[in-house]
Amino acid sequence: MRQEVNCAATAGCSGPVLLAPQRISQKARGSLCVMDECDLPFLIRRVFIIEDVPPEGRRGGHAHRACEQIFLALRGELWVRARWQGHEASFKLHPGSPPLWIPPRVWVELQFCGADTAVMVFASHPYDPGDYITTDDASLDQSNPWHENGNHD
Repeated sequence: MRQEVNCAATAGCSGPVLLAPQRISQKARGSLCVMDECDLPFLIRRVFIIEDVPPEGRRGGHAHRACEQIFLALRGELWVRARWQGHEASFKLHPGSPPLWIPPRVWVELQFCGADTAVMVFASHPYDPGDYITTDDASLDQSNPWHENGNHD
């Protein structure tokens, strides 16, 4: 399941979406790709870079209750594997590929293909350890977004 859309179309999406930045110019001196605030599915509250992960190393292995994220490959290649509401999808990201939007309650695992791989992550919320779902279980498949292991947050 691979879809690339303008951010306005992300409303109501429950799974990952490849975003479509606007390519302003592509000339001999380089390309310019733009995403303005109105093109993003959320306001960015935190930015971080994951790098220096050993080849075939993995990061992630969790979901978020409320936080949304956008993954943008800066160098190298990585696989993003996602699981949500009974669906699964894998996305290979590399420089020049569209950014990948991950809505809340999507289980994500990153696999880095080489030692030089770096990914920038834009997040909708500041870091909050209470936002992490670290048990890969059926709670992600519940239609009620606040249901987890029979408890309500």
